Amino acid sequence: MWYFIRMNIDKLKQAEAYFLQSYPLGFDDPDFEKMGKKHQMPLLQFKA
Repeated sequence: MWYFIRMNIDKLKQAEAYFLQSYPLGFDDPDFEKMGKKHQMPLLQFKA
């Protein structure tokens, strides 16, 4: 049996705005890269 999850676009846009306020350059932001060094980012990107 298939279950479909409907995304709440408004919440998604709010999360996107919050993320871009925190990290204006997105994933290329130096602060975000520092945080990424604490995790195995290449492995997580490979799995995604």
